[in-house]
Amino acid sequence: MTLNNYQGDQEKMTQYKKNVEKQRKKLQAEEEDKKVVWYEYQKGAGEHFRRIRYASGKEIKTDYAKKNK
Repeated sequence: MTLNNYQGDQEKMTQYKKNVEKQRKKLQAEEEDKKVVWYEYQKGAGEHFRRIRYASGKEIKTDYAKKNK
């Protein structure tokens, strides 16, 4: 194996490792978008809603009071 071939293989492996790590981080972010860490449901006191917070920090509020009117 010549030095040029060795360096070329090293660059390919480095690029492969970077791609694998990038994909791993992407999958971790997707997993955190699905993991519920907080769930709140309120019906009464003039309010009717559901609020869900995910591990990624994303929060979704569904307001049912507006739908019933």
